[in-house]
Amino acid sequence: MDARALFDVACYGVGVLGGVVLVIAPFTSCGRVAPHWMRVALWMSCPIAIVWGALGFVLVVNSPALSDHAYFLVRHNKTFFGGMGVGILILLFASGEFIAAFKSRKAAAGGA
Repeated sequence: MDARALFDVACYGVGVLGGVVLVIAPFTSCGRVAPHWMRVALWMSCPIAIVWGALGFVLVVNSPALSDHAYFLVRHNKTFFGGMGVGILILLFASGEFIAAFKSRKAAAGGA
């Protein structure tokens, strides 16, 4: 396995693990006090990250065995899910409430 394929596998693995972390985040102490739309956005980004990582693994492992049409279908779906995931994460960070929800909880825990 060359260095590029190893890097791709590592990135897709981080995406899958990040998806698992995103599904757990709404159930933490900070996530429970976060607004409802923020918890829903975290739940939505979980399957998106897992599907993106799984499609990436398919491309790395099975790309020689896929037909041209199947390869392009998997590649474009991976790009679609990646764009959705990045869009949701940008939405969370650009709102200002995401960082404030977690920062206020940490400040309250540190001050007690």
